[in-house]
Amino acid sequence: MISALQAGDLSSDGAVEKDQSSGKFGDKFVDPEDGRFDLSKVLDEPLGFVPLIIPITEPALGGGAAVVPVFIDQPDGGGRPNIAGAGVLRTSNDTEGAFGFYSGYFLDQKLHLNAGAGDMSINLDFYGVGSGLRPDGQPFQYNLDTTFGMFGAEWKLGESNWNLGLRYAYAEIAASLANPLLPPGGNPFWGNGIEYVVSSLRPTLLYDSRDNIFTPTTGVVSELSVTANLEGLGGDSNNQVVKWANFWFHPLVDDCLFLGVKAEVEQSFGNLPFYMRPYVNLRGAPAARYQGDGVVSAEAELRWQLHPRWSLVGFAGFGATWFDDHPWKSGVTTATGGVGFRYLMARRHGLHMGLDVAFGEEGSAVYVQFGSAWNRF
Repeated sequence: MISALQAGDLSSDGAVEKDQSSGKFGDKFVDPEDGRFDLSKVLDEPLGFVPLIIPITEPALGGGAAVVPVFIDQPDGGGRPNIAGAGVLRTSNDTEGAFGFYSGYFLDQKLHLNAGAGDMSINLDFYGVGSGLRPDGQPFQYNLDTTFGMFGAEWKLGESNWNLGLRYAYAEIAASLANPLLPPGGNPFWGNGIEYVVSSLRPTLLYDSRDNIFTPTTGVVSELSVTANLEGLGGDSNNQVVKWANFWFHPLVDDCLFLGVKAEVEQSFGNLPFYMRPYVNLRGAPAARYQGDGVVSAEAELRWQLHPRWSLVGFAGFGATWFDDHPWKSGVTTATGGVGFRYLMARRHGLHMGLDVAFGEEGSAVYVQFGSAWNRF
């Protein structure tokens, strides 16, 4: 998972067996407080990064991998870190692409800037919105060839945990269907055509009291946003997606047992292409499998810190969709669950990493977690 592991061996409890012939490894990859493998010092160095090699087992994309060097700059005086990265990915269903991202804090942590860009060719299955399109329940296969970019800023309101934000996103999307039985002109879910331009503004109201952005143990995140694609800014149609996302973290037993809860509701309006409609986002539910004009989902996770470095997690989730013409009647529901583990990879940064095995109605999937499963940098 991390190439730095090849530089030394871990004992069964996470302690590092150091090479007695050289102190370089111990100086860089060992935490002096507990003698365990730790990347804090590596990340604190100029151009220090975590060289992630992430296996992709997302059911909607097939098997594959992403190579993503992640750079983390933790301010000396504390506060939220600056994060940057770039990567490439490829999967067995010929999904491939390159991307980059940045999240940085300025003006004494008052101003948060974030940006991202990429070029992707994504192959997915469309199962329909609401009651579906085909009586046999089989999906239509489609490809999205997209080039995109976004830039956003958030401003902290005084000394409170409230933030106001605004993001602009632009994307050029070329969609193609593998099944010719679904002509774009006769499909109400297709939107305005095969080629589509997104030019959107996204104002947000955010409350964030997390104690750590990587693996929170206490705090709340509540974000209300409206993504408006606008013809006046060069978009191909006017449409909107309203989303309210909430995350709650609380220690049930100090330094031992931690509860996290996620709850999201999303509603779309206007003429959206089918691939832009909301979908249930849960571990164990394939991406874009359960779509609707509106969706709601919730997931709970319990993490047991059984060792200062190691922890076990269990989680379960539920999601539902609806279609505006027949709310709650033509939608679908799904349930998921699973287990996983975490290792405290960088103690100074509070960064835990690990694996989750999730189960849903479509089968099982494995997810590599960098920090929380519900990341918001």
